[in-house]
Amino acid sequence: MQTQMHRMADGAAAWVSRARTVVTCSVVMACVLLAGCNAAPEEIQPPIPIPDPTPIAYPEGLWDRGVQGETEVLIHIDEMGDVDSVLVSKSSGFSDFDSAAVNGVRRLRFTPGQRGDRRIAMWTRMPVRFARDSTATIGTSTGSGVVNQ
Repeated sequence: MQTQMHRMADGAAAWVSRARTVVTCSVVMACVLLAGCNAAPEEIQPPIPIPDPTPIAYPEGLWDRGVQGETEVLIHIDEMGDVDSVLVSKSSGFSDFDSAAVNGVRRLRFTPGQRGDRRIAMWTRMPVRFARDSTATIGTSTGSGVVNQ
């Protein structure tokens, strides 16, 4: 009977020892995770268009009719500053403006977006304005915050 009690006590002691190890590991992991959460996030900088002397072409038919408008495009810019994809996010209501905006933006180059000091691929929004007093102009990138990992 005494031997059986010793075995039970040894088993209980081993279980307590394993439980302490699990709790200790859990506490250490929680501290590491919480420390990572408190770290300041790296600042994300949106892509910036590099000035291009050739403006986006104003559709001739709309120019002749005196039509003006604005198309907002969603642009995916890779880590090298090249335009990867362009989508119309807000139409001007004129397919010629929308097509001219997409085709013109595809030819642009950008300073790539950055997270801290690393270049990253990301999506950004940009208005393209078609106005008779300024031909076609691109607005400022809004850096939509959609970042590729």
